[in-house]
Amino acid sequence: MLDALRSVDFNGVTGRIKFEDNERSGRLTVKQIVGAHEVPVAEYENASDTLFLNESAISWMSESKQPPRDRTIQTVEPSRISVPVFVTLTIVAALGIVLASSFLAINIRFRNQRCCQLLPLPLDSAV
Repeated sequence: MLDALRSVDFNGVTGRIKFEDNERSGRLTVKQIVGAHEVPVAEYENASDTLFLNESAISWMSESKQPPRDRTIQTVEPSRISVPVFVTLTIVAALGIVLASSFLAINIRFRNQRCCQLLPLPLDSAV
């Protein structure tokens, strides 16, 4: 049966019919749909491994009428904040750290005092 398949070689409705290496040899047409019409832009001949490209028939849909880029170009732009904003935020953060550390030290120092023991549980955990 494989010998019979390898010997098939004729011109059919879609072109030459011939099988080589378990693939059909023939011509493949690449078409682009422009509006409501199909425009052939390339043909590939499998038997001779040849591509016939009609570049003038290709219609690029971009504004520049050029082929699209292969990848997105990413531009890294350094951004900075002003010095007064940086100083203000640093001071506020430092004050928050000092305040939290002070509350922790007071809580550890006076944890055995009656006033700290009588505080409700959520407030004691917050202090």
